[in-house]
Amino acid sequence: MSALAQDRARLEVLEAKMDALRHQLDTLEQQGQTIRDRLSQYTYPVLTLPPELVTEIFTRYIPAYPAHPPLVGTGSPTYLLGICRQWRDIALRSPSLWRAIKVTWSKETDARSTDIVASWLKRSRSSLLSLSFDTLKLDTVVDDLEAAATTILSLFVAQRDRWQYIDIAILPIHLPLLGGATPALVDAVLFTVNEGNPPPTITFSNALAIRSAYLWNIVPSPSSHGWLAQLTSLSLISVPFDEIIRALRLATNLIHCKLSVPLEEILVYAHIHLPRLQTLLLDFDDDHEECLRAFTLPALRRLELSGFDISLSVHEPLRALITRSACRLERLRLCPDNYGGDVVVRACVDALPDVTITSGRCSFYPTNWKMEEYWDPNCVDSDTDSDY
Repeated sequence: MSALAQDRARLEVLEAKMDALRHQLDTLEQQGQTIRDRLSQYTYPVLTLPPELVTEIFTRYIPAYPAHPPLVGTGSPTYLLGICRQWRDIALRSPSLWRAIKVTWSKETDARSTDIVASWLKRSRSSLLSLSFDTLKLDTVVDDLEAAATTILSLFVAQRDRWQYIDIAILPIHLPLLGGATPALVDAVLFTVNEGNPPPTITFSNALAIRSAYLWNIVPSPSSHGWLAQLTSLSLISVPFDEIIRALRLATNLIHCKLSVPLEEILVYAHIHLPRLQTLLLDFDDDHEECLRAFTLPALRRLELSGFDISLSVHEPLRALITRSACRLERLRLCPDNYGGDVVVRACVDALPDVTITSGRCSFYPTNWKMEEYWDPNCVDSDTDSDY
């Protein structure tokens, strides 16, 4: 057989095999399309849930309000936008997912934060807001973030009527931006730096809902009698004692109070009567005894004294406070910074046998000292505290 005849015969065999393979491929393609059609008609059970239930699941994915989720990444509501189109639509229509905003600064942070914050505020619609923002750390990051920080602050201030919880650290020059009408504000935590006397002031008008304020290097303005009277919790840190007196005389409904006073700021003849106060923390570097004489506290149950110079005789003004107030003091925490702290604690234990006394470190966190665990001797950290 010639070479030409061999090629023709070989081609016939190959074409026959290709026809058979094409037939097999057509059959497989038909089977695949049948399966695709069947799958396209299937709905995953999770996608049949009512939007209201999906929204509730999304809400439980992020930290409970007023705590803040991260702006991006795992744990952020933005993470839900990339799962599927249906969930993206539900997340974008759920204002409660976007109402707690915390801006943190790092070397990786850039101007995108401005766009992210603006989008969150828009998505939150008319929801009340929980905001956390610190501009005091910018000098430890990069200079070109200052413009972004200014823009974000302006975005927050524009939503002042929606503020419910705020935790803001800001330079004194910007503090006046935070004042004004805050009808929904419940809790305000504000920090600034001490640039000398007089300290900067803050006032909230129409603050009908406010119950808690934590002010560091900030003084309530003289016109603050309205919202101070509504507070049940007040912390004044590094505030002159005369300003503390003025504020406390207006804040007559306080249940919890923490005071930290600069050195040599005690007024000898001050008098403060707080009929409902149950928890008081005093951080003084000078004269605890004179400070204690200023108070009459009929409802006092928990007291903490901290600072460098807690006198060995501090139990005497403590007993006088209890007698004068006719209160039933239950817990006393002593947090002396000096080396004679143990002697002070044991003297108080001997003088006040009906009071549970612990020693340890004071807390400058805005809320943990209000928790029962902070005062429970059985929950005290053995590395930092001791019981007597």
